[in-house]
Amino acid sequence: MIELGLLLAAILIYYLLHGYKFISLRRLPEPIFIVNIGFLLNFPARAVALLCFQESLESAPTFSFDLDTLNPALLYSFLCITIFNESYEYFLNRWQLNDGFSITDKEAMSPVPTLLYCFYLALGSIYMYYVPLSSSGKTWGSGVEDVSRYITALQFAFDFIILSSVLMFLRTRRAVYLAVGVMFLGVLAYHSFFITAKYPLIAYSLMLAILTGRAGYRIPRKYILAVAVIATLNIMVSYSTRYYGLELISPDVPLSARFTALSEVFDEFSPSEILQKFFLFKITDRYVYLETLTVYMQYADLGETEDLYDRVGSLPTAVLAVPTAVGNLFGVDKSSLEHMHVWFGSKYWYGEAWPSMSVVIPIGRINESYMMGRWLGCLLFVGYAYLFARVYGACYQSNDPLLVIYYLLIYYYYILVDDFMFYQFGTIVYASAMYFSFMFIYKSMNRNMKPEAAHAPAREEDLPTVAGR
Repeated sequence: MIELGLLLAAILIYYLLHGYKFISLRRLPEPIFIVNIGFLLNFPARAVALLCFQESLESAPTFSFDLDTLNPALLYSFLCITIFNESYEYFLNRWQLNDGFSITDKEAMSPVPTLLYCFYLALGSIYMYYVPLSSSGKTWGSGVEDVSRYITALQFAFDFIILSSVLMFLRTRRAVYLAVGVMFLGVLAYHSFFITAKYPLIAYSLMLAILTGRAGYRIPRKYILAVAVIATLNIMVSYSTRYYGLELISPDVPLSARFTALSEVFDEFSPSEILQKFFLFKITDRYVYLETLTVYMQYADLGETEDLYDRVGSLPTAVLAVPTAVGNLFGVDKSSLEHMHVWFGSKYWYGEAWPSMSVVIPIGRINESYMMGRWLGCLLFVGYAYLFARVYGACYQSNDPLLVIYYLLIYYYYILVDDFMFYQFGTIVYASAMYFSFMFIYKSMNRNMKPEAAHAPAREEDLPTVAGR
């Protein structure tokens, strides 16, 4: 107990002295803000919650709660975060990415080129038709087995249109862009409601706020309050629906059945019980990274970590972004590579033989780093710091609107989600390949057209007049 108290005190002192540099709202668009918030919620705050409300929290059946077992996990996570913070700040200062960068001019970013916008709109519409609006029940669950990977790769275009439409509206004030953005965002909300997904709407609220601020507009406090209320209601409705079973999560179930289930929840529980049961405890049960790391450390001490994931972490999942021909590069069935969470949940969380269960348990970058290198795994956070700082400086601080949107999508797919190293790797590779290919073609077209325009004969109406000189 003394050691745990000293660790928590050291973390508290560290953030009292340096926390303003990492978690101030002005740094909300930066990866360092999200990484530090994630650490605080998942480790020290979770440790306090386990001390005070252990009986009310869900945890791993294999987790033996002992104050001494929390110490190594809390110490290792603190070591990872301090290495990340110092490395990230070093790279920013070295590249001078913070010098002279202030968003005060609404004219800083030009609108998205119309040709590229229309192209992404066409691709995003294809994705919207085949995935969120599909009538097939398979597309409403966690997978889209009946939809080609070539279609799901177009998710980047769908997300791009939502963000670029908002930016175009802010830059041009044309209602057509706002209408397109609202339509695509509405489809996303519709799809998220039926599959009881919470992350997309919360993440998009954050990204739109960052994008609006990047365009030079101040975010009203009313917007932040509204987002908080909507996020709370969305989470409560989601878990209330799941309370009556996964059979409600299907496009074949009429909308009236959803509202009937919700009305039964309000009849069965008081408002305070609903807030507690379907929001507070459900939210805290997502922050189980401390137990995840603790459980893994316990198994590692017993010498029971021998699977491929134990040896190399998520490295095998990188083959999802390359052709099937190299799918067996690491000697693992490619069909199972997407289910690292399920593997961890089966083997460590419940202690069952893989693949006996389908529970999804978060792993997190800190836990994976320990899997790959034990106590030396914390050095991986130097690499994370380099990558995050480089992407932030090269993309978000650019005046190119396409790079800013690209950064926000990486923020959405990877930075905001604390998961293993190659999480969403396929999506990021597809999105990056699409983005840079389209930009190369677009710039090549412009270069080929400019010389012709330069040698074209001037039209009479283009010649300067006396009044125009």
